[in-house]
Amino acid sequence: MLLQKIVLENYGLYRGKNEFDLAPKKEKDSDKSKPIILFGGKNGAGKTTLLDAVRLTLYGRQSLGVKITTKKYFDYLDGKIHRSRDEFAQRQWARVSIEFDYVTQGEQTRYYVERCWRRLPEGGIKENLTIRKNNQEVNDIEAKHWEAFAASIVPERLSQLFFFDGEKIKTMAEDISGSTAVKEAINSLLGLDMVDRLKVDLNLYQSREAKKFGTKESKKLLEQTELQIEKIEDEIADFRNTYIDKEEALECLNEEIQKIENELHAAGSAYADQRFSEQQKHFVCETEIEIISKQLRIECEGLLPLALCPNISKLLIEQLKAETTIKEHSTIASAITKMSDELKENIAKLKELDNSSAKITQELIDKIAKKQTVLPEKLSGFSIIHNISDQSSLRIQDWIKGTKKSGLRLKKMTARLERLHFKQQNSSLVLERAPDQESLQPIVERLNKVNNLAGSIKADQISINAGIHQLEIKKNDLEREQKKLESKILAHQNFTHQTALIKTAQKALNAYKERLTKLKINDLEQTVADCFNLLVRKEDVLHGININPKTFKVTLLDRSGKSIPKEELSSGEKQIYAISILWGLAKTSGRPLPVIIDTPLGRLDSDHRRNLIQNYFPNAGHQVILLSTDTEVDENLYTDLQPYISHCFHLKYDDKERYTSFKQEYFWKEKKNA
Repeated sequence: MLLQKIVLENYGLYRGKNEFDLAPKKEKDSDKSKPIILFGGKNGAGKTTLLDAVRLTLYGRQSLGVKITTKKYFDYLDGKIHRSRDEFAQRQWARVSIEFDYVTQGEQTRYYVERCWRRLPEGGIKENLTIRKNNQEVNDIEAKHWEAFAASIVPERLSQLFFFDGEKIKTMAEDISGSTAVKEAINSLLGLDMVDRLKVDLNLYQSREAKKFGTKESKKLLEQTELQIEKIEDEIADFRNTYIDKEEALECLNEEIQKIENELHAAGSAYADQRFSEQQKHFVCETEIEIISKQLRIECEGLLPLALCPNISKLLIEQLKAETTIKEHSTIASAITKMSDELKENIAKLKELDNSSAKITQELIDKIAKKQTVLPEKLSGFSIIHNISDQSSLRIQDWIKGTKKSGLRLKKMTARLERLHFKQQNSSLVLERAPDQESLQPIVERLNKVNNLAGSIKADQISINAGIHQLEIKKNDLEREQKKLESKILAHQNFTHQTALIKTAQKALNAYKERLTKLKINDLEQTVADCFNLLVRKEDVLHGININPKTFKVTLLDRSGKSIPKEELSSGEKQIYAISILWGLAKTSGRPLPVIIDTPLGRLDSDHRRNLIQNYFPNAGHQVILLSTDTEVDENLYTDLQPYISHCFHLKYDDKERYTSFKQEYFWKEKKNA
């Protein structure tokens, strides 16, 4: 895919029509193209608006998230119509469009996708999507399928690997040893979400068939169950939306906290330095508490409950052992009795023995047999209660024996948790203590107030998560009941074969997903390590990475194969790692797509910036659209990057007129390369 141009008209900060030529230009006297198109603009000049416009044009509502309502989407579009400084000359419409070449089955096609919307006189927004192929309007696709067609050109899940900003890099850097970001990226790369969707569709098919064949009463029961599930899903969605709102509010408060703390530092207070140190301790404690709490929950889901009733567990082991012995004794006694009966019968037939001798011998056999078949006195108080197999009995006994270790782990974890809470409380007391300097008192009071608000929001989030957890338990119970009812209905309708096929397909999909994940992860591990070592300033700091195919947990490895603790990497190295993940995923995907990167260098030191300039941007793709500030790509870095720059755009925001214009140059006219 090669982007040819993008047009923004009355969109966001852009007034009137703004057309950007994005096609890489060829080097002088060569057929080789320079890959980088550099956009320069200060913060607030409209760089991110360009990235948003590409995603909006291709994906429409989907670009804002999967659970965005039509109303919220139209509100978003309304907010994107340019607002003029002149209240009497406001624009009532906006449009964004992109033109690009896309090769399928060896044939290059020129696509034009335009999204235009306007405010209606009666209120609301009217949106139109236009798609042209080789200058001809696409008429072989129904209008209702245009959205899906546009998104199929570049799947939205893959766009996350090629169109990204500094915030995504920051998120992945913070999640360096976790699984969330990597899992999402790998699922996007492999399209594993499609596998999950197919599994859901199979369940829906089974559900539809059950409704078709069910009785009036069973159909009603199924419908009631589905309504309950839908209601719970809506409640979960509401909870999650509320959580997102809380998260946004918390981000604003954290920014405010940072501003106030900077104010404290600027005042030159020793208290501010002490506060910063205590805040770090508080954060470390909070992180460890969260980890141990998670471990505790996992422990509680295992054998721990058995450790809470040791006496009952002991009695259960005795009962199980006694039952095993009783069953063994019963088997042996039966064999002895059978054998004694056969002996007596054979003795009675012996002509060599007279009746008296035969009788004495038989009585002796009876006496010995009785002695061997009598249940031992120590088992006289036991009877068969559970009547389970020997294998199950041994498994249960092993579980109970394992509870001792579980109890010891719990003891250690609770002791550690108690110490952390005590340490955290001490840090909180220090943080809340007012400084001696009277001049700092108003600042500290503001800081405490904002911190209290942030704490209240965090408490709300914990409550929301607990509510979601309870609803999910209810939902799982209802879904199990629904499946039981469907299976019962289908069993009566001789639907057994189809049900078996569905189960077989589900298993095959699970196996396919697992195998595909392992194969791609093997490729990804080496690619990411190579990318990282190419970009980092230290020599071969990362020898390899290991990604767990089930949990997607990432482990960084040194030359000796030992894991590298997250704390040993600098903040810059963490961000280089995040970029390496994105670069490695893009390479592994095998998709020749353009790369759009928004403000990727803001948090990196000079050495790491230079490595990215020299090694990443020129090799990130056949077309690299780089959105930067003058402090990220300064004059020296611009000089290093210039051999790979096709052309530049300088975005300038006019504070007085409140709109962004552009010129085909970078920040320094004498360095112009257009």
